[in-house]
Amino acid sequence: MAIKQQIIWDEQEHRFVGYCDNGNGITLERNESEAKEALVFLLVSLNGKWKWPIAYFFKRSITAPILKELIETALILTAEVQISVRSITCDGDSVNCSVFRELGCNIFVDNFADLENSFPHPTLNYNVRILLDACHMLKLCRNALADYGIFNSVDGQIKWSYIRNLHNVQQQLTFKFKNRLNAQCVEWWQNKMKVRYAAHTLSASVANAIKFLKKVGLKEFQDCDVTVKFIEIIDWLFDVLNSRNPFGKGFKQPLTKNRLTYLKEVIPEKINYLFNLEAKDGTKLIKTGRRTFIYGFALALKSILEVAEDIFNERPHYKYLLTYKFSQDHAEILFGKIRSRHGFNNNPNVLQFKYAMKQILMRNDIKTNSTGLNSLELDNDPTGAVLDIVWKKKNDDRLIICEDIDSSENLENEQLSKNLALSPTFDMLKENIIFYVAGYIIRKLKNMIDCYHCYDSLIQKQEHNYDRESFSDFVKHSTRGGLLYASKSVHKILLETEKQIQIETLQLTNLQTKGLDLKIINKVRRALVLDNTIFPNLLCDDWLLETSHKMKLITVISSKYIKIRLHSYAKFYVENILHPKRKRHRLTKQILFLNE
Repeated sequence: MAIKQQIIWDEQEHRFVGYCDNGNGITLERNESEAKEALVFLLVSLNGKWKWPIAYFFKRSITAPILKELIETALILTAEVQISVRSITCDGDSVNCSVFRELGCNIFVDNFADLENSFPHPTLNYNVRILLDACHMLKLCRNALADYGIFNSVDGQIKWSYIRNLHNVQQQLTFKFKNRLNAQCVEWWQNKMKVRYAAHTLSASVANAIKFLKKVGLKEFQDCDVTVKFIEIIDWLFDVLNSRNPFGKGFKQPLTKNRLTYLKEVIPEKINYLFNLEAKDGTKLIKTGRRTFIYGFALALKSILEVAEDIFNERPHYKYLLTYKFSQDHAEILFGKIRSRHGFNNNPNVLQFKYAMKQILMRNDIKTNSTGLNSLELDNDPTGAVLDIVWKKKNDDRLIICEDIDSSENLENEQLSKNLALSPTFDMLKENIIFYVAGYIIRKLKNMIDCYHCYDSLIQKQEHNYDRESFSDFVKHSTRGGLLYASKSVHKILLETEKQIQIETLQLTNLQTKGLDLKIINKVRRALVLDNTIFPNLLCDDWLLETSHKMKLITVISSKYIKIRLHSYAKFYVENILHPKRKRHRLTKQILFLNE
């Protein structure tokens, strides 16, 4: 963890602190060297929830022999208290790779089978495996692909341009194809340290969206199959290394004895696929400076499978193993807690780091006795407070049909709707996304609608032939059996709502208008209330009344969509129009790593 370089007076120690410190008065660097990093050793339980830091050292730089001695000392001390350390996780820093070589491992090989990923424990009779953190490897993979632009595989070329083209299409539509790709993902150099942006970029949802855009015939996505395969392999490997829930499904399920056998057969093929990747000039990636992510994934998978096999054989009561336990995220979370201990100061010096570590350990060690006589449960005061907190009542009568709009506004709206027209292909893509959102809205309304006939009218009958409807292509392409198919009436309501949203948000002065959502809902109701094709089975004599089921359905469907759409549009407006290039995250990381 990077810390602030600062020499300060410690009143308790009666000396200046802020210099490199390896504990017990040991001097391994020059005394005048200011510490700029804290090296932390953290234990994580494989069969429990506890995580515990056991040592920290202040340093400016460290060599492989010194780090090797520290690791072996930690293993000896943990063995004395009957803790068996099965593996060591770290990032892909060069000194860490050198330490592996000092310990007797050999990771820079030409294929998966030749990896030497373990070394004997100093005192106990078993081998300790080494791992490189999967999150760091995912970031390095993203950085390598984006920096090189093109990888060569046995199937063809893997291109970063397809990901950028997907982002451009979604920017033009102001919609997303069931993924989280955004400007921060594409402009990766501004957010190198953010794992979530790398995970959003090399994800199965991005691969699925690229495949769909090729299917509809966009020329920018022709010959994308090789890139899709690469993204799906990386996503699969990361999911296997990131199982957190004992009840996880698919790729994210925990390791069990049965799954272990399956993974042993599948993983070598996928890892060797990475070993065969080449740069654009034909050089093997494992021979370039961007090779770390390949060895990192290979090491992590091989080590975790071997550790799981050893545990299952030695301890039959073990039913499963969560691969997230091997992640370095636990240390990163600890660093985040340390940075948050001193208010607005997220760059602590040596003394602040030490005090923060003590506070965290003490806070987690002290337990409150709920039955103690000296403890008082914080409960609501029965006599009342000085200031009463009263929630504002919701007014359900706000959604009424407004007065007719004058002819000039009607003409203006017609002209705006004509200006909003995109190409036929983009209109079709937008209709596909709206149809997908319609299924989500129906699922949310399931517990809100008591009338069986109303809910039944929201879902299209199974006998309907969707092959003839182009707007359902994305749902058919993405579903694994759980997505809902909305009726034509729901789809038509959302299309009309989207049209009105586009008209209102096209004029930027309308964004500050109070009651913008109510205005849009009223326009949608006015446009569709007399349309007999909307919910034809719900037509009745009181269709002009506010109590009619048809009017209520139009209102609630439109309001749900508006809530989703306006939140999404606000985020799009800020990130791409008002502040396309924010500097806060980038500059914050620069300050942390400059130790200032």
